Amino acid sequence: MHAACPRPPLDWAEILTPNGPFSPLVHLRATPEVVAQHAAGLAYLATPYTRKVMLNGRWNYDKSVTLSLLAAREGLRLARVGVTAVSPIVQAAEGLHAQAGAPGPKVNPLDRVFWTAWCRPMFAAARLVVVPAIPGWDESEGVFAEVTEAVRRNMPVFIYGGNT
Repeated sequence: MHAACPRPPLDWAEILTPNGPFSPLVHLRATPEVVAQHAAGLAYLATPYTRKVMLNGRWNYDKSVTLSLLAAREGLRLARVGVTAVSPIVQAAEGLHAQAGAPGPKVNPLDRVFWTAWCRPMFAAARLVVVPAIPGWDESEGVFAEVTEAVRRNMPVFIYGGNT
C-alpha cells in the first residue's frame, strides 16, 4: 500500500445518522460502561493504524508503538468494566516490534491482504465491535471496513465518537 496514492473520502454519513437505517446496531457516543451493559461476548477493538503509522511514506516504529499503546489502553478500559476485548492492532504491532530479532521471514507491516486475512478469525469470533475515540478513527479505511462488515453481519457497533 502506498501512502501517496489518493483515496476517496470515507462516507460515514449513513452509518452515523441518528435514527438512520443502522441506528439499531450503531451506538454513538458510547463508553466502556455502555459497552459493558450490552456486551454478550468477545468485543473487537477497531482502531486506526495504517495511515497513522506512516512517516515520510514509510512505516514508523515509534508511531506504531504509540498506536499500539492507545489501543491497549482502550482494551484495559474495557477490561476494567468486565468486557473481554481483542485488539488486532496491539497483537500485530507488538509482533512487528519484535520481528527485528525474530528468526524467519519478515512480515510487511503494511500488507493489507496479509493483515486482513490475519484479522479475520478474531473478527469472526467477536460478537460486537468497539471503535474508541482514538484520533483518526473516522479517517481509517480499516476501521470503516470493520464497522461496515459488522453492520452487514448484524453485529452491534459501539462508537465512542460520532454525531453530537
